[in-house]
Amino acid sequence: MTMLRVHNLSHLVNWTMTYHSNADVVAFYGYFRSLNTLLQPVRPNMIENHPVALAQYRDALARGTTLEEVMGPAWRSFVERPRLVAWMSSHCATVSKREEYVLELAKFIPVDKYGSCGQRCDRRSPRKPLCWVDILSRNYSFYLAMENNVCDDYVTEKLYNPLMYNLVPVVWGGSNYAKLLPPNSYIDARKYHPQELAQLLQQLKADPVAYGKYHVWRGFWEAKVGGSLCELCYRLHVDREEKHYTDIGVWRHKNNECKVVPKHMFNPETNAWKDFIKSNYSS
Repeated sequence: MTMLRVHNLSHLVNWTMTYHSNADVVAFYGYFRSLNTLLQPVRPNMIENHPVALAQYRDALARGTTLEEVMGPAWRSFVERPRLVAWMSSHCATVSKREEYVLELAKFIPVDKYGSCGQRCDRRSPRKPLCWVDILSRNYSFYLAMENNVCDDYVTEKLYNPLMYNLVPVVWGGSNYAKLLPPNSYIDARKYHPQELAQLLQQLKADPVAYGKYHVWRGFWEAKVGGSLCELCYRLHVDREEKHYTDIGVWRHKNNECKVVPKHMFNPETNAWKDFIKSNYSS
């Protein structure tokens, strides 16, 4: 087997295609489709690329629109679920230390675990749609959409599955979620200690109208899981720029920044939690 070194191939690379927004073509794990319009953006995973739907939605938020106004009687199927929060994972020890967050969160509220780190809800695979349709979407209000790495712009299907199956995602990762998701459609766990998050989830569960507002965006978009080759097709037809990379290794390094999450960061005897949040997410 011959190993090909990336830096020796830089002159052969005209475009990059990765999950990062700085790539020439973005390969994403999920996206949004604007409703009430046929024209869709070539990068539909970026919420600002849906200007019409975004303007309409922000206007609806400003007017205090409720889920009942958007969904009619069907709104109750979103707010009347017996269980609070679920987490499904095939990797129980991760670089992002998400399992530590979940462990601490479970001290304050029940967290139902599925997949390799908990019970299986489908014999074939915990990630099959049947698990989402038959178990998660019928029984839970929130889903812990936590990535296994805290890397810039990195999100996977873990974010889009709960959106598609009518749960509110609680996110943990390295991306700027405000660029990807409609406002008030998710909860950013990075802003809360697990005990604070537990209190917030319980408060929302006890107030169907307040919780329902996390689903109002559904009147303006449809969430999709999977990628799209539309941008690649578009650029193949219209892009006439001649270019190549001089050092693809350097580009990859600059656009693959990952944060080191400290171990045991919720230990009350240390300030690891506060230090991590302050250094990485404080405005």
